[in-house]
Amino acid sequence: MNRVLFLLAIISVSVCAYAATTPVVQILSPILVNSEHIQPWEGSSPIHLVAYVTSSDCSSGISGIQVYTGDNQLAYSTLSSYIDIFLPYTNNATTITVKGWDNCGGVNVAGIFPDNNEQPGHVSVISPLPNVPYLQYDVQVIATATTTCPQGVAAMGVYTANHVRVATQPGASINTPIAVNPGTYNLVVEEWDNCGGAATTPINLIVTDGLGLATPPMFAYMPDPVAGTTNSFWITTGCQLNPVQGTPNPADWDPISVGTDIEGYVYVLNQVSKNLTVYQADYVPLLGGLTQIPGSPFSLNLPSGYTPTSVLAIDGTSVTGVYVTSSSSSGSGIISEFTFDHSKQTLTPMSGSPLALKGNVKPTQLVLGPTGTSWVFANDGSSVSVLSGSGAGPLTEASGSPFAVTGLKGEAIQIQDITSAYGNTKPTEFLYTANSDNSISGFLIGTGGGLTPVAGSPWADPDNPAGTSGNPTSILMDTYANEFLGLDSGSSSLSVWGFDSSSGVLSYQGVQQAGSIKSIADDKIRQINNIPVDCLVTSNGYGISVNDNNGQTSLTPGSPVLNPSRRYPSVGLTFW
Repeated sequence: MNRVLFLLAIISVSVCAYAATTPVVQILSPILVNSEHIQPWEGSSPIHLVAYVTSSDCSSGISGIQVYTGDNQLAYSTLSSYIDIFLPYTNNATTITVKGWDNCGGVNVAGIFPDNNEQPGHVSVISPLPNVPYLQYDVQVIATATTTCPQGVAAMGVYTANHVRVATQPGASINTPIAVNPGTYNLVVEEWDNCGGAATTPINLIVTDGLGLATPPMFAYMPDPVAGTTNSFWITTGCQLNPVQGTPNPADWDPISVGTDIEGYVYVLNQVSKNLTVYQADYVPLLGGLTQIPGSPFSLNLPSGYTPTSVLAIDGTSVTGVYVTSSSSSGSGIISEFTFDHSKQTLTPMSGSPLALKGNVKPTQLVLGPTGTSWVFANDGSSVSVLSGSGAGPLTEASGSPFAVTGLKGEAIQIQDITSAYGNTKPTEFLYTANSDNSISGFLIGTGGGLTPVAGSPWADPDNPAGTSGNPTSILMDTYANEFLGLDSGSSSLSVWGFDSSSGVLSYQGVQQAGSIKSIADDKIRQINNIPVDCLVTSNGYGISVNDNNGQTSLTPGSPVLNPSRRYPSVGLTFW
């Protein structure tokens, strides 16, 4: 088997005169390559080629990717913005080129240049990824090896410098943590075969005592209703979104809502096909890729005339409660209740499912209450249904539910989003709604689930240019920064509110990221934190870091990672 040394480089190209945009082609495998960087890599045919294309200046998104070998011979073509392929080639292939286009006429390329170099084996490094900051003492090395030796691979080892071996394991695979001080290392993973041969793969390892890969790793999942897929990203401690290997993943027809649990399962609701796609996430550090479990997608078996609208996953002991809201034009809304067994990977309806909601409500959203509580809130669009449960069991609707929500003029409005928060003393809890008349309503949650308006509610969002709506379209309470944030689609900004934890009163503070965060009325903003990390992620692909000392927000490099003008109605954030 021929072995080769690849030199990877970004090739500068002249964009067509009519193109005012320049997409970015990023190679992730066989090694991470950024613009104007050249990195050596040792490997063999077929090459495991992983790359993606993004654009920050073309609102119409990416047109596609093509891969060429040799003298401009087309080897692979896709309309996707991401590839993960094994590409065979011959020694006559002087170049391997990845070319990406956007829908505004822009084009860019990244190239691989082969040079002969014989090795009797090959090492594939899964983790760590090159050029990604890892936190000190949290570097997991995962690799496998192959060899031409008939007696196979004897052992594998890890080096952080010449003659400095930090780990060894017998056999053709290695999976071990290594403890290294902050710095940049030429990490080398080596295999030794039983014929006296050896092969190595180097990785540029960055270790930091500041921002880097979170421990445990953090992930974001966004369904794409148009493409029928689920987008997957891992999140750095700096809140930057990075595509995981294999994304996007197939879902079904019109995926619109996503839920996650702590056991590594992701639940995506497909509205038109009326079923539930269940993935198991590979949460080895930096992977996070999704694989559908056997039997997925699972039919919801809804009554005739009902359309599913949202999904919520609630963690239990060895099981997860999975709840799906559905609405009908001829009857009240329902919640289908399921138990997902982790060990058997089965989805089973709970006794008494579906739960019929009180009143002629048409639920569009299901939201869990403050962390540690059993409250669940269903958004009807103009009212809130309040439910309670125990662990991952059946839900019970509170007395007096549903509760009407009115806007600034005392008239019925459309609720865009719901969030909740603890007060300064437990069990004080507050509920807030983002309203279609550019206002926010606040309620005190009673011990039995009743809702009482907070003094001064509703509050007008003054960041609403004439004729716009969606200020805010989505809301969240950041208790670590002690501020309330609104995703204002009408002005492409974040509205910031002070939060009085005693009374629940909100006070408008101003705007951050003015004009920098594009969104539409269906987008969502959610929070994931692992102190001292505090990250916000929007369903259309913006990563935002929050300084908890002063409440200031910062957009992360590469944001947005999705097309901000397209509809991405849900985002699920989790870490394992």
